[in-house]
Amino acid sequence: MTNEELCALANQGDADAQNLLIENNLRFIKKTSYEVWNTQPKLNCSLHIALDDLVQEGALGLLGCIESYNPDSGNLFLT
Repeated sequence: MTNEELCALANQGDADAQNLLIENNLRFIKKTSYEVWNTQPKLNCSLHIALDDLVQEGALGLLGCIESYNPDSGNLFLT
C-alpha cells in the first residue's frame, strides 16, 4: 500500500494506517534527524538534545502532516 493510500485511510480515522505510515517512513525520519543533529554537535551538547528526541519529534511531525496532506495537489506524501 502506498503512503498516499495509507494517508487517506489515516484521515478516515484508521489508527493502524497511521502506525504503518510511521513504520514505513521511519528510515527516512531517522536519516533526516541524524543529518540535522550532526550539523550542530556543540549546540546539541550544550542544549542536551539527544538524537532519539529528534527522531521522536520527526515521527510526531509526520503524524501532523497526515491531516494536512492533500492528494489532489499531485504531490507524493514525502516530497
